[in-house]
Amino acid sequence: METVFCILRENSLSCKTEQNTNLMKRILLSIILAFFGVSLFGQSLTNVFDFFDSFNWNMSEAQCKTRYADKIIPKDSPEIIESNMNDASFGISGCTFAGEERPVLYINDNGNVTLMVLIYVPFDANPSAENQLSNFKETIQQRYGKASLWQENVPVPANDHYEGGLGSVGVWPNKHYALMSFETLGEDGLRFVLSAVHAEKPDTDFRKSSWGDSMADCKRKEGKADESGLSGVYGFETTLAGNSCLAAYRFTNDKLTSGKYIFLNLNEDNCMNVFNQIKTLLTKKYGEPKDVQEENIASDWAKKSFPQGQLVRQGELRFDVFWDTPYTRVYLILYGERYDVEMCIEYYSVLLDNMREESVLEDL
Repeated sequence: METVFCILRENSLSCKTEQNTNLMKRILLSIILAFFGVSLFGQSLTNVFDFFDSFNWNMSEAQCKTRYADKIIPKDSPEIIESNMNDASFGISGCTFAGEERPVLYINDNGNVTLMVLIYVPFDANPSAENQLSNFKETIQQRYGKASLWQENVPVPANDHYEGGLGSVGVWPNKHYALMSFETLGEDGLRFVLSAVHAEKPDTDFRKSSWGDSMADCKRKEGKADESGLSGVYGFETTLAGNSCLAAYRFTNDKLTSGKYIFLNLNEDNCMNVFNQIKTLLTKKYGEPKDVQEENIASDWAKKSFPQGQLVRQGELRFDVFWDTPYTRVYLILYGERYDVEMCIEYYSVLLDNMREESVLEDL
């Protein structure tokens, strides 16, 4: 068992998938595309946070247009075009942020809805733009409290409308959405983005615990002794859907940032059944996978002659399945190594991913 637990020391993913979508990347992509144009509208106004709270995140795009018919700003209107947000389906008027009326952009990325407010304050129009940034932060913190994630010096690539530079990203998880802010002070002014991304916050993230829990909290919730003997890891043998496995909580600075299951007693005869069973259960919980990869390097003759389980054991067939949620990234991996069948599930916190990465870099 000690040998198996040594696998848990690895903090990097063995999954070959290139999918790595997370909240921060979604907001950075929006920054790269945005010109931060703003227009004002004279209607009855709603605080943008109240609008986010009352918004029905399960509405379709068509239902949203009907619900806010009198406030819709068409995609081809100057206000949307000037914002340079090509991903925006339309805008919604009548919302205020930090005392000013600002349009809310509606973005639908394959069913993933984001509501966004873009703000641009040029220095030549307002030399105190940096002070205005402090007001924006204070407005958010008064409503949502301290950010669950705050990262400084996030690089933003240059584009036709922005010279590039460094910014700051904040994330505040909420019950039905995650609030994100991005801010950067360029040579010409302040750029600020406020986004609400549809994200139902689960009660737990890995087994009985939530991301950010301490090791003591996780041990208390499980009620089991540690069997790993590894620093920063709380692990033990258990079962998952009737299958024997090792479970491991992994911590960075005493905060739960990832988890892992390593399946035991797999062989060429049972591995495909267990893999399909677990894949079905994960799909029930997290929805359809973001990506499914099957790598088969066996010869055409071997593919026709041998069952998949045997090809896995021989190291010729590998499966990688990836689920991406606003709070958790999940990887299911089945492969063969040295004629042994290996299968694991990796869970990673999206919001604490940078903390985990910084810890890995310190060890290099």
